[in-house]
Amino acid sequence: MLILGVFLVIEGKTAEENVANPIEKIDVRVIIDVSGSMKKNDPDNLRIPALKLLVGLLPDDVNAGVWTFGTDVKPLVKYGVVNKGWKNKANKSVRKITSRDMFTDVEAALKIISKDWQNTSDPTVKRNIILLTDGMVDVSKDQSETEASRQRILDDVLPDLQEKGVTIHTISLSENADLEIMDALSKGTDGSSEQVNSADQLQRVFLHMFEKSTPRDTVPLEDNQFTIDKMIDEFTLLVFRNKDVSETTVIPPVGNKFTHKTTPKNVAWLEEEGYDLITIQKPKAGKWKINADIDPDNRVMVVSKLKLNTSQLPNSVFIGESYDYKFWLTAGDKKIAKEAFYKLTDIKVLQISDDKIQEVWEHSKRNSENEFNQKLGEHFKVGKVEINVLVDGKTFKRQKTHSFNVYEQVYDVEKKSYEDSGRNEHVISVFPKKELVQLSGFEVSSEVTAPDGTKTQRPGKTSIRGDRSLITIKDPVPGQYSLAISVVALSKSGRKIAITTAPVTIGEPLSDQVVAVEEGEEEEETSTEVADWSKIGITLIAVNATIALLIGGIWFFLKRKRKNTPAPEDDL
Repeated sequence: MLILGVFLVIEGKTAEENVANPIEKIDVRVIIDVSGSMKKNDPDNLRIPALKLLVGLLPDDVNAGVWTFGTDVKPLVKYGVVNKGWKNKANKSVRKITSRDMFTDVEAALKIISKDWQNTSDPTVKRNIILLTDGMVDVSKDQSETEASRQRILDDVLPDLQEKGVTIHTISLSENADLEIMDALSKGTDGSSEQVNSADQLQRVFLHMFEKSTPRDTVPLEDNQFTIDKMIDEFTLLVFRNKDVSETTVIPPVGNKFTHKTTPKNVAWLEEEGYDLITIQKPKAGKWKINADIDPDNRVMVVSKLKLNTSQLPNSVFIGESYDYKFWLTAGDKKIAKEAFYKLTDIKVLQISDDKIQEVWEHSKRNSENEFNQKLGEHFKVGKVEINVLVDGKTFKRQKTHSFNVYEQVYDVEKKSYEDSGRNEHVISVFPKKELVQLSGFEVSSEVTAPDGTKTQRPGKTSIRGDRSLITIKDPVPGQYSLAISVVALSKSGRKIAITTAPVTIGEPLSDQVVAVEEGEEEEETSTEVADWSKIGITLIAVNATIALLIGGIWFFLKRKRKNTPAPEDDL
């Protein structure tokens, strides 16, 4: 541990590059539905403990605020910089959440809470909106006014938020919520969307939304044990508690274990229905334990001089995309470059799909900027994917987690061959999936490999209807063509997507044609052989007949001659 501290102190003084995270500020704005239907979908008002969890998780220096909306939009927790005072006021204010309003004015809520943001996005500020509702857009008893408001959300409000660089995470607390609008808002801003049928799930959903909007360093929690090192100034322990468990117990490396009833002075403990949120200042270094249920959503979040930094990943990716994922360690704000430090450190990247580890990559080499690089995308599967970076320095551990949704390929392919009416060509049509990408900006190109192996580049030409791109191969020679199709598109959020997937083939393989020709040749050879032997047989018969006639003629001639010729003894 002393060696680690020396490395970090030296590094902080001598490293040449300052690599502060490109995201310098985080802004989180939460809007909560308080319409009358919430009495049915959230009868126990579990929005309160869920919102308290979010408030407790927010780190200091983040900008945040909470509003309620129904008929009107009202501030619930005053927007400002998060600190101890802000959190105390927030925990008191969230108790005022009710379910009394008549309408659900989503349009007004989005407009009001975002009006002070500049009209252009700021790459140094991560702007987030978390929207919780259980119903349809509803602003008036006049249905036409509601429909007009709903359309304005799509036509005006969403483009404005896109221009401001806002990410919207939506939570639909009912299957009757306006899922089309919620989906459009989240996909249109590279956010995430959750639909839950029970308020009991709200706490975990708020946790996942928090992690997407405000990523924090964690340390691994394994079998309810975790390691705290001397570089950690504070850690926050989140423990989800089942109804069967009476209380959570924390066991430090030295000293007495404690519960929420016996907390030391440096411990702040929030006990709510279903979870404990425990923050410990200046914790003792060593192995800590908790006596509680093992839960995959339990977390240990740390504030430390030693940080694990990563490049950003989108919340939605598509099959065929690839990413150069980078991560690096800093002491203070400076990259750690000392080779001796890394010799003591094991680094792994895990890719998890369907709750199973799909890939594990080990890292030991850094680039010239003291960063590690991992190529992602080749093994993505449709569904939820999680990327975990694990750093184990023997005396310390750090972990960073990214979760995102992987969607199917953003286009479909149709193949047709024409070989009649004077038309001889192959046509490949590439259709963008309108629910995933924008029609404008959809560009297609391909590298075509002919049957003889020659390659040519062919752009896709937009069809007359504008709903597809066409790649045409005119007067194709016999054989199979292979096309490596490349697509550039814009996601619903305006993010540029570049995709190259497995080759597409069209035409019959030449080998099949050769086999057909060879089979024909074999048949021809067989029939030729039969014909030849027939000819030979006929010829032999004719020759034999001729020979027989010739022999018979000679025999007849000789016989007759013998009659007319004297015998030899006659010559005596």
